[in-house]
Amino acid sequence: EYNRLLEKNVKQSRFLDVESLCIRAGEKVWQIRVDLNVLNHDGNILDCANIALVCAISHFRLAEVSVTGSDIKIVNLNLNKTLFRRL
Repeated sequence: EYNRLLEKNVKQSRFLDVESLCIRAGEKVWQIRVDLNVLNHDGNILDCANIALVCAISHFRLAEVSVTGSDIKIVNLNLNKTLFRRL
C-alpha cells in the first residue's frame, strides 16, 4: 500500500524526469527501485518516506550510454546526469 502511494506521489509531483530514464523508446529504460526500511514509526510514515525518496533520487546520477543500432554501451561512468528537476 505504501509503495503505491509513494509511486503516485512521485508521478504527480513531476520532480522526477522520467524521460531521461529512456534509453531506446519503447524498448530499453533505466529502472529505479527504492527500498525503504522502517525501523519504528509513530505516525507520519508517508511524510518521512517521501522525504527519504526525494533525497535518494536527488543524489542519484545516471551513466551516459551510447546507442548504435542494436548495441547499447555505457560510455561514461562519471554519473553527472541527474534525474531531479529543479523547481
